[in-house]
Amino acid sequence: MSNWYQSKSLIVQEDLVDIICKKTCFVVDQQDIDGFLVILATYDISTAKQFLDSFFAEYEGDEGVVLEQFVKDWCALAKVCLPRKLLKQRSPE
Repeated sequence: MSNWYQSKSLIVQEDLVDIICKKTCFVVDQQDIDGFLVILATYDISTAKQFLDSFFAEYEGDEGVVLEQFVKDWCALAKVCLPRKLLKQRSPE
């Protein structure tokens, strides 16, 4: 076990770092993980459960490319979800 890993609190080690390593492909080294933990903290995400509840997808690339792909994916998802929600509202079960 590395000194870097051991320097993290037990909760961060067992909870967040381990799940990030399991769920992501582009967060690959200690520097990436530390940076990602800082970003997550800005959204008040500090546990594996919060991360898993919030994690939508992972994209490779710079900010502009990633944002564009995320918006496309989100819109595609919304097109499927919104009509279903509207139909359900109009046709109560």
